[in-house]
Amino acid sequence: MKDRSVDKILEQVAHIMCTKEPRGYKITIGQEDIYLPLATNFEWRMSKPVSVNHMYFGNETGKSRDISFDIDFEKPCNVRIQNVDARCYMYVTPME
Repeated sequence: MKDRSVDKILEQVAHIMCTKEPRGYKITIGQEDIYLPLATNFEWRMSKPVSVNHMYFGNETGKSRDISFDIDFEKPCNVRIQNVDARCYMYVTPME
């Protein structure tokens, strides 16, 4: 069976978009799409305070399957995405 867990570090992240897909979630950072077929919920952990310019949670269709989450950071951050079971951990560290 193919391993579907994710453990990925991305640097200089200014924008994160998370969308519900037919089989899990998709995180888009820059031009990179990361599919999370195991994820059903997300836990965000900040190593230090992080300034956020804009955050959106919802959809434009009114259908729960179309839910999306967008976040824009004031300054680029490093983000580690770790998903080995239903919970996806998003570790955010501000750039020094």
